[in-house]
Amino acid sequence: MSNNNTASTLKKGVEVKNTTCYMCACRCGIRVTLRDGEIRYIQGNPDHPLNKGVICAKGSSGIMKQYSPARLTKPLKRREGAERGAADFEVISWDEAFDIMETRLRHLRETDPKKFALFTGRDQM
Repeated sequence: MSNNNTASTLKKGVEVKNTTCYMCACRCGIRVTLRDGEIRYIQGNPDHPLNKGVICAKGSSGIMKQYSPARLTKPLKRREGAERGAADFEVISWDEAFDIMETRLRHLRETDPKKFALFTGRDQM
């Protein structure tokens, strides 16, 4: 969701924020219902000129992305000697994760920057 929010207050602790979906490049208008600051419901915004209240399954599932128990909240590193694909990871600090990325990206930059590509799964390449 973008930070272009317009909030309207309903019941105590419940508010609806108008924003845009970021699950794809379309940026459809959505209304996000929050209760005590937590997302409770996502629906299309009927006042948005692009999607006129219609929202796809991907957009309406944004709540699952936010609260999924499978969501990664800490950086993980494959354990020393673990096979790729074995799902054998250890939690590391953010500083260590950024140091690893910096070292690997610096190596690519110095040797062959054409080997690097970034794909986020959305329109932000």
